Amino acid sequence: MVGDINVDVINLPVKRSAPQVISEVFLVKGGEAFNFACAASELGLRVEFQGAVGEDFLGDFLIREGRKHGVKMRVVRKGRTGITMAITGRDRRFITYRGSNSLLKLEDLKLKRAKWFYLGGFWHLESLDCERLLGEVRGKIALNMGYPTGQRELFPALSRVDLLFLNEQEYNALDLKGFGGTIVLHLGGKGSRVVGGPFQPAYRVKCLNPTGAGDVFNAAFLFSLLRGHGTEYALKFANAAAALHVSNPPDFVPTYEEVMRFMEVRG
Repeated sequence: MVGDINVDVINLPVKRSAPQVISEVFLVKGGEAFNFACAASELGLRVEFQGAVGEDFLGDFLIREGRKHGVKMRVVRKGRTGITMAITGRDRRFITYRGSNSLLKLEDLKLKRAKWFYLGGFWHLESLDCERLLGEVRGKIALNMGYPTGQRELFPALSRVDLLFLNEQEYNALDLKGFGGTIVLHLGGKGSRVVGGPFQPAYRVKCLNPTGAGDVFNAAFLFSLLRGHGTEYALKFANAAAALHVSNPPDFVPTYEEVMRFMEVRG
C-alpha cells in the first residue's frame, strides 16, 4: 500500500468551561494510509507500507511504530516528516504540514503483486503521479477519497478503483455516475452503508478519540472481505473496530480478538 504518513499531535476533547486548556496531548502515528496499514496489520493482514518520512527523529519514530504494529516498512527518507495537529473540541480542526509526503515520487516505489492495493491521503502526495501509479497496480484497488473540504475535482483514475471509501460530504460533492465499483460511506455517529446495499448502525460508545476512526474502519472492512464475509457483516465488523478506536486513547489500535470480544458483548 502507498500513501501519507505523518505524526499526529492530538488532544483529548476540551472542556466547555475552559476551551483554551487541554487536559492531555498525545504524539502518535498518523496519516490516512499509515493508520490503515497499522490497523490492517493488527487485525491479521500482511501489510507493506510505502511512503516518505524525513531524515529526522520523527521519521525514526514512525518507522518504529510501523514495525511495532507488524507493518513491513519500505519508506524513503527525504525532507522533514509531516505533522498534523488534530484539535478536538465541539468539532475537529486539522492543521497539516505535508513535509516528506509532498516529495514522494513514483520512482521511489516498488510495486508488487497483491490481492489488494490501498491508496490513502493521495492529495498530500503532490509529487506523485497517482493516475500512472494506479495504472501500474496488479491487483484490486481500494481508495480512501479523503478530499479536503471544498475539493470537488474527481480523481482522474477512478475507473481503476474497485472499492471506494467516502464520507457523506465527499459523496455529495462528487459526480460518481458510471462508477462500477463498490462505494462504502462513513456516516459518523449514524453508522455506515454500502451505496445500493446494506446499512449498519454505529455502536454507541463514549468518544475520546475520533481521529483515525475512518482509517481503522476501512482496514476492518477490507479485512472482513478478505476473510470471505459479505458487505453486511463487513460493515458491522468495521463499525465495531471503529467504536473500539474512538473509545480508547489515540495510540490504541484494536486487534482481531479485541473486535470479536466487543461484538460478542455488544451484539
